[in-house]
Amino acid sequence: MHNLLNNLIIITQNMNLVIFGITLPREKKVVFALSQLYGIGIIRSQEICRELGIAPQLSVSDLTEVQRISIAKKIKEDFIVESNLEEQLKQDLQRIQSSGTVHGYRLRHGLPVRGQRTHSNGKTARRRPYIR
Repeated sequence: MHNLLNNLIIITQNMNLVIFGITLPREKKVVFALSQLYGIGIIRSQEICRELGIAPQLSVSDLTEVQRISIAKKIKEDFIVESNLEEQLKQDLQRIQSSGTVHGYRLRHGLPVRGQRTHSNGKTARRRPYIR
Protein backbone atom coordinates (compact mmCIF):
# COMPACT_ATOMS: atom_id res chain seq x y z
CA MET A 1 0.00 0.00 0.00
CA HIS A 2 1.28 3.45 -0.85
CA ASN A 3 0.35 6.50 1.29
CA LEU A 4 0.81 10.07 0.07
CA LEU A 5 -0.13 13.57 1.22
CA ASN A 6 -0.98 12.77 4.86
CA ASN A 7 -3.54 10.04 4.13
CA LEU A 8 -5.27 12.27 1.59
CA ILE A 9 -4.76 9.75 -1.17
CA ILE A 10 -4.19 6.02 -0.92
CA ILE A 11 -3.32 3.88 -3.91
CA THR A 12 -3.75 0.20 -3.11
CA GLN A 13 -2.22 -2.84 -4.82
CA ASN A 14 -5.25 -3.33 -7.09
CA MET A 15 -4.98 0.33 -8.23
CA ASN A 16 -8.07 1.55 -6.39
CA LEU A 17 -7.99 5.25 -5.65
CA VAL A 18 -9.08 6.39 -2.19
CA ILE A 19 -9.41 10.14 -1.61
CA PHE A 20 -10.54 11.43 1.81
CA GLY A 21 -11.57 7.90 2.76
CA ILE A 22 -13.84 7.47 -0.27
CA THR A 23 -12.92 4.70 -2.70
CA LEU A 24 -13.51 5.90 -6.24
CA PRO A 25 -14.95 3.22 -8.56
CA ARG A 26 -12.29 2.03 -11.03
CA GLU A 27 -14.66 1.50 -13.95
CA LYS A 28 -16.24 4.96 -13.86
CA LYS A 29 -15.05 7.94 -15.84
CA VAL A 30 -12.96 10.41 -13.83
CA VAL A 31 -15.61 13.15 -14.01
CA PHE A 32 -18.32 10.94 -12.52
CA ALA A 33 -16.03 9.22 -10.02
CA LEU A 34 -14.89 12.54 -8.53
CA SER A 35 -18.51 13.51 -7.97
CA GLN A 36 -18.68 10.70 -5.38
CA LEU A 37 -16.89 13.08 -2.99
CA TYR A 38 -19.25 15.20 -0.88
CA GLY A 39 -18.83 18.78 -2.06
CA ILE A 40 -17.70 18.02 -5.62
CA GLY A 41 -20.29 17.74 -8.36
CA ILE A 42 -20.08 17.16 -12.08
CA ILE A 43 -19.22 20.80 -12.90
CA ARG A 44 -16.39 20.98 -10.35
CA SER A 45 -14.98 17.63 -11.45
CA GLN A 46 -14.99 18.81 -15.09
CA GLU A 47 -13.21 21.96 -13.94
CA ILE A 48 -10.57 19.88 -12.10
CA CYS A 49 -9.97 17.72 -15.18
CA ARG A 50 -9.73 20.76 -17.46
CA GLU A 51 -7.24 22.58 -15.20
CA LEU A 52 -5.05 19.50 -14.78
CA GLY A 53 -5.22 18.53 -18.45
CA ILE A 54 -6.82 15.16 -17.79
CA ALA A 55 -9.19 13.82 -20.42
CA PRO A 56 -12.62 13.47 -18.77
CA GLN A 57 -13.40 10.30 -20.75
CA LEU A 58 -10.57 8.43 -18.98
CA SER A 59 -11.65 5.91 -16.39
CA VAL A 60 -10.12 5.94 -12.91
CA SER A 61 -8.17 2.75 -13.65
CA ASP A 62 -6.47 4.44 -16.65
CA LEU A 63 -5.02 7.30 -14.59
CA THR A 64 -1.30 7.36 -13.97
CA GLU A 65 0.04 7.74 -10.45
CA VAL A 66 1.15 11.31 -11.22
CA GLN A 67 -2.38 12.20 -12.38
CA ARG A 68 -3.88 10.65 -9.24
CA ILE A 69 -1.56 12.65 -7.01
CA SER A 70 -2.27 15.88 -8.92
CA ILE A 71 -6.04 15.34 -8.57
CA ALA A 72 -5.66 14.76 -4.83
CA LYS A 73 -3.46 17.85 -4.40
CA LYS A 74 -5.89 20.00 -6.38
CA ILE A 75 -8.84 18.85 -4.26
CA LYS A 76 -6.93 19.35 -1.01
CA GLU A 77 -5.72 22.85 -1.92
CA ASP A 78 -8.78 24.32 -3.63
CA PHE A 79 -11.90 22.67 -2.22
CA ILE A 80 -13.54 21.97 1.11
CA VAL A 81 -14.95 18.45 0.90
CA GLU A 82 -16.33 15.57 2.96
CA SER A 83 -16.32 15.95 6.75
CA ASN A 84 -14.69 19.41 6.63
CA LEU A 85 -17.59 20.72 4.55
CA GLU A 86 -20.20 19.03 6.74
CA GLU A 87 -18.60 20.54 9.86
CA GLN A 88 -18.49 24.00 8.30
CA LEU A 89 -22.18 23.81 7.33
CA LYS A 90 -23.11 22.68 10.83
CA GLN A 91 -21.13 25.57 12.36
CA ASP A 92 -22.79 28.05 10.01
CA LEU A 93 -26.26 26.83 11.04
CA GLN A 94 -25.34 27.02 14.73
CA ARG A 95 -24.02 30.57 14.28
CA ILE A 96 -27.20 31.69 12.52
CA GLN A 97 -29.43 30.07 15.14
CA SER A 98 -27.58 31.64 18.04
CA SER A 99 -27.47 35.11 16.47
CA GLY A 100 -30.94 36.07 17.68
CA THR A 101 -32.25 36.99 14.25
CA VAL A 102 -35.61 36.03 12.77
CA HIS A 103 -33.79 33.73 10.37
CA GLY A 104 -32.18 31.91 13.31
CA TYR A 105 -35.45 31.71 15.24
CA ARG A 106 -37.26 30.15 12.29
CA LEU A 107 -34.41 27.67 11.70
CA ARG A 108 -34.40 26.74 15.39
CA HIS A 109 -38.15 26.12 15.45
CA GLY A 110 -38.33 24.26 12.14
CA LEU A 111 -40.34 26.87 10.25
CA PRO A 112 -39.87 28.00 6.64
CA VAL A 113 -37.07 30.56 6.53
CA ARG A 114 -37.34 32.31 3.17
CA GLY A 115 -40.68 34.06 3.44
CA GLN A 116 -42.98 31.23 2.44
CA ARG A 117 -46.53 31.28 3.76
CA THR A 118 -47.37 28.95 6.63
CA HIS A 119 -51.16 29.20 6.82
CA SER A 120 -51.81 26.44 4.33
CA ASN A 121 -48.30 25.25 3.51
CA GLY A 122 -45.01 24.83 5.35
CA LYS A 123 -45.52 21.22 6.33
CA THR A 124 -42.26 20.19 4.67
CA ALA A 125 -40.18 22.56 6.79
CA ARG A 126 -41.90 21.34 9.96
CA ARG A 127 -41.20 17.71 9.06
CA ARG A 128 -37.48 18.26 8.41
CA PRO A 129 -35.12 17.66 11.32
CA TYR A 130 -33.57 20.79 12.72
CA ILE A 131 -30.65 21.47 15.03
CA ARG A 132 -31.44 22.68 18.54
